[in-house]
Amino acid sequence: MKRRALAALLLVALVFSLCSCRAFGEMSRAIGFGDPDYSGENVIRKVPLDGEIAGQITSMIKMLSVDSVKLPEFTSTKDAITLCHDSLLNYMLYTDYAKYAGNPDFLAQVDEEYPELGVSQIIPASEFESMMYRCFGGTVKISHGDSRAFKYLSRINAYIPIGHPISDAYDVTLTEIEETRNTYRVTFECSNGKRTMRYSATLVKREDGTIYFASVKSK
Repeated sequence: MKRRALAALLLVALVFSLCSCRAFGEMSRAIGFGDPDYSGENVIRKVPLDGEIAGQITSMIKMLSVDSVKLPEFTSTKDAITLCHDSLLNYMLYTDYAKYAGNPDFLAQVDEEYPELGVSQIIPASEFESMMYRCFGGTVKISHGDSRAFKYLSRINAYIPIGHPISDAYDVTLTEIEETRNTYRVTFECSNGKRTMRYSATLVKREDGTIYFASVKSK
């Protein structure tokens, strides 16, 4: 009887463990943390280059650089956060300018804490962090501070631009999108009329249908 009870308890523990591991795996994939190596996955299909997925990927590529066709190359969230700090802030500002230039609550905080600055655009650091994790996955802690194009205001935890945002500094042409069970493998070109560079990228799918960059490499 004791043996049967012990066996039953072990079975329950095993089932609970498997369920917990599955739940953790789904949660990890949802936030872009702890993903396995998907490089060996078979290609399911070729994705149309003029569809919704292609448009989403093109928009995301636009945030990788501010004014150059030479994109940062990375294979980890930590590197992406460091290399794409300015370009992501710039992307947020020019794609949603009205939000960051016309929010009276944000601007009132700046006027109160930094009256000498005369700020007209501001990006809360919390929104920058959310966008960074959404685009590059991971749970790596983001360190805030001044950069080449943005000044960090520590007393209100926000960024202000040093100059004007730059938009459409280069054109993106997708040449191929291959879909696997968990990723999109993309090859593309960036051109500014004077120079063209070719890249490959891997973007990972989340459970909610969003995607994030796992790597970008030049070809």
